[in-house]
Amino acid sequence: MEVEVFPAPFPRTPRFLRAFTSLAYALGLHLRAYLRAMERAAKGGEGERPMNLLEGVLALLLILLNLALVLGLVLLSRKAGEAVVHPFLGKTLALLLPFLALLLALRLLLSLMGGDVLRKHAAEHQVVHLVERGLPLTLEGARGMPRLHSRCSFNLLGLSFLFFLPLGFLLPLWLALPLSFLLAYEATTAFPALAPLGYPLQSLFLGPPRDRDLEVALAAARALLGEEVSG
Repeated sequence: MEVEVFPAPFPRTPRFLRAFTSLAYALGLHLRAYLRAMERAAKGGEGERPMNLLEGVLALLLILLNLALVLGLVLLSRKAGEAVVHPFLGKTLALLLPFLALLLALRLLLSLMGGDVLRKHAAEHQVVHLVERGLPLTLEGARGMPRLHSRCSFNLLGLSFLFFLPLGFLLPLWLALPLSFLLAYEATTAFPALAPLGYPLQSLFLGPPRDRDLEVALAAARALLGEEVSG
Protein backbone atom coordinates (compact mmCIF):
# COMPACT_ATOMS: atom_id res chain seq x y z
CA MET A 1 0.00 0.00 0.00
CA GLU A 2 1.45 3.36 -1.04
CA VAL A 3 1.38 5.98 1.73
CA GLU A 4 2.23 9.68 1.50
CA VAL A 5 3.37 11.47 4.66
CA PHE A 6 3.01 15.24 4.77
CA PRO A 7 5.04 17.41 7.18
CA ALA A 8 3.25 19.39 9.86
CA PRO A 9 2.21 22.81 8.52
CA PHE A 10 3.91 25.98 9.71
CA PRO A 11 5.54 24.52 12.87
CA ARG A 12 6.54 27.97 14.18
CA THR A 13 3.11 29.54 13.78
CA PRO A 14 2.12 31.69 16.79
CA ARG A 15 -0.42 29.95 19.00
CA PHE A 16 -3.27 32.35 18.23
CA LEU A 17 -2.92 31.60 14.50
CA ARG A 18 -2.65 27.81 14.74
CA ALA A 19 -6.40 27.31 14.52
CA PHE A 20 -6.46 29.01 11.11
CA THR A 21 -3.29 27.48 9.66
CA SER A 22 -4.41 24.02 10.78
CA LEU A 23 -7.84 24.54 9.23
CA ALA A 24 -6.36 25.78 5.93
CA TYR A 25 -3.95 22.83 5.81
CA ALA A 26 -6.75 20.34 6.57
CA LEU A 27 -8.97 21.86 3.88
CA GLY A 28 -6.14 21.50 1.36
CA LEU A 29 -5.68 17.82 2.22
CA HIS A 30 -9.43 17.25 2.09
CA LEU A 31 -9.55 18.80 -1.38
CA ARG A 32 -6.80 16.46 -2.48
CA ALA A 33 -8.76 13.52 -1.08
CA TYR A 34 -11.95 14.66 -2.83
CA LEU A 35 -10.15 14.82 -6.17
CA ARG A 36 -8.83 11.30 -5.67
CA ALA A 37 -12.29 10.07 -4.72
CA MET A 38 -13.59 11.54 -7.99
CA GLU A 39 -10.73 9.86 -9.82
CA ARG A 40 -11.68 6.47 -8.40
CA ALA A 41 -15.31 7.09 -9.34
CA ALA A 42 -14.25 7.97 -12.90
CA LYS A 43 -12.34 4.69 -13.09
CA GLY A 44 -15.40 2.77 -11.95
CA GLY A 45 -13.80 1.46 -8.77
CA GLU A 46 -10.41 -0.14 -8.38
CA GLY A 47 -8.10 0.23 -11.36
CA GLU A 48 -4.85 1.67 -12.59
CA ARG A 49 -5.98 4.16 -15.23
CA PRO A 50 -5.05 7.70 -14.12
CA MET A 51 -7.49 10.57 -14.43
CA ASN A 52 -7.10 12.16 -17.85
CA LEU A 53 -7.09 15.89 -18.55
CA LEU A 54 -10.80 16.08 -19.41
CA GLU A 55 -11.82 14.22 -16.23
CA GLY A 56 -9.55 16.47 -14.17
CA VAL A 57 -11.09 19.62 -15.66
CA LEU A 58 -14.61 18.27 -15.08
CA ALA A 59 -13.75 17.41 -11.46
CA LEU A 60 -12.41 20.92 -10.88
CA LEU A 61 -15.49 22.47 -12.52
CA LEU A 62 -17.72 20.35 -10.28
CA ILE A 63 -15.91 21.62 -7.18
CA LEU A 64 -16.16 25.25 -8.37
CA LEU A 65 -19.84 24.78 -9.13
CA ASN A 66 -20.46 23.42 -5.65
CA LEU A 67 -18.55 26.32 -4.12
CA ALA A 68 -20.69 28.75 -6.14
CA LEU A 69 -23.83 27.00 -4.91
CA VAL A 70 -22.57 27.22 -1.33
CA LEU A 71 -21.93 30.93 -1.68
CA GLY A 72 -25.32 31.47 -3.32
CA LEU A 73 -27.13 29.58 -0.56
CA VAL A 74 -25.32 31.56 2.13
CA LEU A 75 -26.09 34.92 0.51
CA LEU A 76 -29.73 34.06 -0.17
CA SER A 77 -30.30 32.76 3.34
CA ARG A 78 -28.72 35.87 4.82
CA LYS A 79 -30.96 38.11 2.72
CA ALA A 80 -33.97 36.05 3.83
CA GLY A 81 -33.04 36.63 7.45
CA GLU A 82 -32.51 40.34 6.94
CA ALA A 83 -35.94 40.61 5.30
CA VAL A 84 -37.66 39.74 8.59
CA VAL A 85 -38.99 42.95 10.13
CA HIS A 86 -38.51 42.04 13.80
CA PRO A 87 -34.97 43.25 14.65
CA PHE A 88 -33.94 40.44 17.03
CA LEU A 89 -35.52 37.64 15.01
CA GLY A 90 -34.22 39.06 11.75
CA LYS A 91 -30.68 39.31 13.08
CA THR A 92 -30.83 35.78 14.49
CA LEU A 93 -32.05 34.35 11.19
CA ALA A 94 -29.42 36.32 9.27
CA LEU A 95 -26.78 34.56 11.40
CA LEU A 96 -28.42 31.14 11.63
CA LEU A 97 -29.60 30.52 8.07
CA PRO A 98 -26.20 31.00 6.31
CA PHE A 99 -24.63 28.54 8.76
CA LEU A 100 -27.33 25.95 8.09
CA ALA A 101 -27.07 26.56 4.34
CA LEU A 102 -23.31 25.99 4.50
CA LEU A 103 -23.76 22.70 6.36
CA LEU A 104 -26.43 21.53 3.94
CA ALA A 105 -24.24 22.31 0.93
CA LEU A 106 -21.20 20.58 2.43
CA ARG A 107 -23.20 17.49 3.34
CA LEU A 108 -24.72 17.37 -0.15
CA LEU A 109 -21.28 17.65 -1.75
CA LEU A 110 -19.96 14.74 0.30
CA SER A 111 -23.06 12.66 -0.44
CA LEU A 112 -22.48 13.14 -4.18
CA MET A 113 -19.11 11.44 -3.71
CA GLY A 114 -20.79 8.21 -2.65
CA GLY A 115 -19.92 8.27 1.04
CA ASP A 116 -16.33 7.17 0.50
CA VAL A 117 -14.90 10.30 2.13
CA LEU A 118 -17.33 9.99 5.07
CA ARG A 119 -16.26 6.40 5.76
CA LYS A 120 -12.58 7.24 5.58
CA HIS A 121 -13.16 10.24 7.82
CA ALA A 122 -14.58 7.95 10.52
CA ALA A 123 -11.78 5.42 10.00
CA GLU A 124 -9.22 8.17 10.54
CA HIS A 125 -10.84 9.06 13.87
CA GLN A 126 -10.89 5.47 15.07
CA VAL A 127 -7.21 4.96 14.31
CA VAL A 128 -6.28 8.30 15.90
CA HIS A 129 -7.95 7.05 19.09
CA LEU A 130 -5.65 4.02 19.01
CA VAL A 131 -2.58 6.23 18.59
CA GLU A 132 -3.58 8.59 21.39
CA ARG A 133 -4.21 5.70 23.79
CA GLY A 134 -0.93 4.00 22.95
CA LEU A 135 -2.68 0.85 21.74
CA PRO A 136 -1.39 -1.49 19.02
CA LEU A 137 -2.34 -0.45 15.51
CA THR A 138 -4.48 -3.45 14.63
CA LEU A 139 -7.67 -3.85 12.67
CA GLU A 140 -9.47 -5.44 15.62
CA GLY A 141 -8.46 -2.57 17.88
CA ALA A 142 -9.56 0.06 15.36
CA ARG A 143 -12.98 -1.56 14.99
CA GLY A 144 -13.66 -1.00 18.68
CA MET A 145 -12.76 2.69 18.77
CA PRO A 146 -15.37 5.50 18.68
CA ARG A 147 -16.00 7.40 15.45
CA LEU A 148 -16.30 10.82 17.09
CA HIS A 149 -13.21 12.85 17.96
CA SER A 150 -12.99 16.05 19.97
CA ARG A 151 -10.48 17.77 17.65
CA CYS A 152 -12.26 17.04 14.39
CA SER A 153 -12.61 20.17 12.25
CA PHE A 154 -16.37 19.59 12.00
CA ASN A 155 -16.54 19.36 15.77
CA LEU A 156 -14.77 22.72 16.01
CA LEU A 157 -17.19 24.11 13.43
CA GLY A 158 -20.13 23.09 15.61
CA LEU A 159 -18.56 24.61 18.71
CA SER A 160 -17.62 27.79 16.88
CA PHE A 161 -21.27 28.35 16.02
CA LEU A 162 -22.08 28.50 19.75
CA PHE A 163 -19.66 31.43 19.99
CA PHE A 164 -20.68 32.91 16.65
CA LEU A 165 -24.32 33.55 17.54
CA PRO A 166 -23.61 35.98 20.43
CA LEU A 167 -20.55 37.49 18.72
CA GLY A 168 -22.56 38.10 15.55
CA PHE A 169 -24.80 40.49 17.46
CA LEU A 170 -21.85 42.46 18.85
CA LEU A 171 -19.26 42.46 16.06
CA PRO A 172 -19.11 42.69 12.25
CA LEU A 173 -19.38 39.31 10.55
CA TRP A 174 -15.84 39.49 9.13
CA LEU A 175 -14.55 39.67 12.71
CA ALA A 176 -17.11 37.43 14.42
CA LEU A 177 -16.45 34.45 12.13
CA PRO A 178 -12.68 34.02 12.70
CA LEU A 179 -12.94 34.98 16.36
CA SER A 180 -15.62 32.36 17.01
CA PHE A 181 -13.47 29.64 15.42
CA LEU A 182 -10.44 30.75 17.43
CA LEU A 183 -12.45 30.66 20.68
CA ALA A 184 -13.77 27.17 19.86
CA TYR A 185 -10.23 25.94 19.15
CA GLU A 186 -8.89 27.32 22.42
CA ALA A 187 -11.94 26.23 24.42
CA THR A 188 -11.56 22.56 23.46
CA THR A 189 -7.88 22.72 24.45
CA ALA A 190 -8.50 24.36 27.83
CA PHE A 191 -11.84 22.67 28.59
CA PRO A 192 -12.05 19.23 26.91
CA ALA A 193 -15.47 18.64 28.54
CA LEU A 194 -16.94 21.14 26.04
CA ALA A 195 -16.04 18.95 23.04
CA PRO A 196 -19.26 16.82 23.07
CA LEU A 197 -21.28 19.96 22.30
CA GLY A 198 -20.03 19.69 18.72
CA TYR A 199 -20.66 15.94 18.36
CA PRO A 200 -24.18 16.20 16.87
CA LEU A 201 -22.82 18.23 13.97
CA GLN A 202 -19.71 16.09 13.57
CA SER A 203 -21.80 12.91 13.33
CA LEU A 204 -23.41 14.22 10.12
CA PHE A 205 -20.03 14.03 8.38
CA LEU A 206 -19.08 10.47 9.37
CA GLY A 207 -20.00 7.18 7.78
CA PRO A 208 -19.62 3.55 8.91
CA PRO A 209 -16.06 2.58 7.93
CA ARG A 210 -15.33 -0.66 6.16
CA ASP A 211 -12.33 -2.81 7.04
CA ARG A 212 -10.48 -1.53 3.98
CA ASP A 213 -11.05 2.06 5.14
CA LEU A 214 -9.59 1.17 8.54
CA GLU A 215 -6.64 -0.55 6.86
CA VAL A 216 -5.87 2.62 4.89
CA ALA A 217 -5.99 4.69 8.09
CA LEU A 218 -3.82 2.13 9.92
CA ALA A 219 -1.24 2.17 7.12
CA ALA A 220 -1.12 5.97 7.27
CA ALA A 221 -0.66 5.90 11.04
CA ARG A 222 2.14 3.32 10.81
CA ALA A 223 3.92 5.40 8.19
CA LEU A 224 3.55 8.53 10.30
CA LEU A 225 4.96 6.77 13.37
CA GLY A 226 7.80 5.20 11.42
CA GLU A 227 6.46 1.65 11.64
CA GLU A 228 6.58 -0.82 8.79
CA VAL A 229 3.68 -0.49 6.36
CA SER A 230 2.30 -3.80 5.14
CA GLY A 231 -0.05 -4.38 2.23
